Amino acid sequence: MSKIVLLSTKFINDPADFGIGGLCFGSTGYCRGIMRAGAEPIIAAMGSAEVYADIADAILFTGGADWNPRRYGAQNEKNIKYNNDLDALELALFEAFYKRKKPMFGICRGIQTINVAMGGTLWQDIPSQVEGKHSQAMEHYVNSTKGSIMNELFGDRFLTNSHHHQAVKECGEGLRATAFSDNGVIEAIEHESLPIFAVQWHPERMIGDENFHMTDMIPLFKRFVDMIPNK
Repeated sequence: MSKIVLLSTKFINDPADFGIGGLCFGSTGYCRGIMRAGAEPIIAAMGSAEVYADIADAILFTGGADWNPRRYGAQNEKNIKYNNDLDALELALFEAFYKRKKPMFGICRGIQTINVAMGGTLWQDIPSQVEGKHSQAMEHYVNSTKGSIMNELFGDRFLTNSHHHQAVKECGEGLRATAFSDNGVIEAIEHESLPIFAVQWHPERMIGDENFHMTDMIPLFKRFVDMIPNK
C-alpha cells in the first residue's frame, strides 16, 4: 500500500466571491516533493484532526501566514497578521499526530508550527529584532551541526533560499537546533527522539531540475518518507 502524507492546508478568500466562505488550498511544490519521494499527498481541510491522523501515515506542515504571538506567550509587538482558525487547526493536527508518534516535517511556517506546539518561541520580525544581515526572498548559506539530518544529507554548509521574516527563537521541549544562517538564525530543528524535523527555507522550491542552482532537496523529502514504516 502507498504511504500517505497529509499536507496542512492554507486559507484564502474565494476569488469568485460567492459569499459561501473561503477556500482551502496547498502548493503543488509540496505535492511534487512528496510524490517524488515515493508517497501520496492529501490536503487537510476543516475536518477532524483525529480522523486525519488515523488516515495519514505522516504530516507535512507547510508554509504560510504568521502565528498569533499570544500562542507562544508573547505580545503582538510587530503588528503581526495571523489566522486563528489556521493556528487552531495546525495545533490540533500536531497533537493528533504527536500522540500517535507519526512522522512530522515542517517547512517555513511549519518549523514555527512544530516549535510553538512544543512550547517554543519565535522571532516576530528578524530584520528588526536580530542583528546582522539576513536576506529575505534571496538565497544564502546554511551551516549544519554534526550528527544532524541536515549534515548527513547536505554536509557542513549548503545553499538554500530565504522567504521568511520570522524564525525559531527558543526551541520547544525535546527539540534542538541543527542548522543556522551565518548570523545565527535557526534554520532547522530536530526532535531528540521522535521522527520530527523541520526547516525554515522552502525545499519544495529546490527539487530536482527546479532547484535553480541551489541544493537539490529531494533527499530531504525522501528522508521524511523513509521515516514512515512500510505497510
